[in-house]
Order: sequence, then structure tokens, then C-alpha cells
Amino acid sequence: MTTISSSTSTASTSGSTSTSSTSTASNTLTADMETFLKLLTTQLKNQDPTDPMDPKEFTSQLVQFSQVEQQIQQTGKLEEILAALTSGKASDALAYIGQEVQAPGDTTYLEDGVASWSYGVPSGASSVTLNVYDSSGSLVYTTTGDASSGRHDFDWDGSNSDGGTESDGGLYTLEVVAKDSSGTALTTDTLVRGVVDAVETINGSTYLVVGQLAIDPDDVVLARKPT
Repeated sequence: MTTISSSTSTASTSGSTSTSSTSTASNTLTADMETFLKLLTTQLKNQDPTDPMDPKEFTSQLVQFSQVEQQIQQTGKLEEILAALTSGKASDALAYIGQEVQAPGDTTYLEDGVASWSYGVPSGASSVTLNVYDSSGSLVYTTTGDASSGRHDFDWDGSNSDGGTESDGGLYTLEVVAKDSSGTALTTDTLVRGVVDAVETINGSTYLVVGQLAIDPDDVVLARKPT
């Protein structure tokens, strides 16, 4: 996951930038090739008949030009294929707009007075504690979670342990502590949750925009209608 900020302008120009660089390299190669051929022709016209040029030298240069040209063409084709794949992935991702998605992660934003997670509890748990930490690592809220086995949703309203409310826009991390009857810690997993607002291409990669979070569609483990 990443965050949505000033990346939009970068995303919108990334494809054209790579195409432009390939075109520039091709134009430069063409200009160099023309200059080389002009020089070669001039040398051949003015060479000493008693001491002709070694054909191996300019043959080697011609081969090098040809190899570079092939590499530039291959790069251009690869960029075209990548652009097509990215476009197809973006089109597929549009189906997620308006859906609630879940993806692995324990850190999300408090937005519009809510931060949402989902956590998994294994069988045998007798107690579950949910701890919320701010971006500096300070514990700001703790509560009792659902100890039954399976997956549970947790929506935090920003309330802190001091009786106040945390400000919107901050990053918060959920820690899930599950223990069995003997007090042994059990393994849990945490997912971030949110409704997809848009689909965006950032630096050539397609992401689902969930508030300020950008989630890779490949990381989505669950999509459902918002509750």
C-alpha cells in the first residue's frame, strides 16, 4: 500500500515520459548514424588508393549501431506491452469502485471520524485485546475484542484513552493481542478496510484509492458491498 498525495501528476505523465525517452533515443541514434555515414562516405572518397581504409573498423561500428537500434526498438515494444497491461488492469479495477475491500495491513488513516480494520482470531482464544497506536508509536486507545474464532470487523471512532478524540488525517496502527486460557499468545492477522473511491495509476502501477490509501488490486483478499 501507499498513500495518495501529489502522485497524480506523476502518474499522468509516467507513460508519456517513457515513450518520449524511447523516441528521443531513437532520434539521437538516427542522427548519429547519418553523421557516421556522411563521414564514412567522405573518408572513402578521399582515401589514399595506396593505403585504403581497414573495412573491419567501420564494419564493427555499423554492427554496433545496428545492435543499439534493435535494443531501442525492443524497449519500445516492451513499453507498449506494459502500457497495454496497465490499461487492462486499470479497466478491471474499475469494478471495485463503490465496493468495500480488505487487504493485508495494520496501519490506516482516521478519516471522517473512523478508522476501519478486520482481524482474524484462531480457535482456542479466550481473550482478545485491541490496541490502537498513533504514528509516533504511542498507545492512544485500547478495548476488548471478539475472542470467537474467525474474522471480525473493528471500526474505531477516534476516541482516545484520555476521553478526547483524535484528529482526522492521522495514521493509526492496530495491534491485536489474542491469548488462550493459559495466557499463551496466539497468532492473529490484520486487514485494512475501506470503500474504493477511485482507481488511479501511480508510476505505471494501478491502485484502488481508499481515502488516502492506495491499495494494489492484487492485494485484495475480500470485496463486498459496504455495510
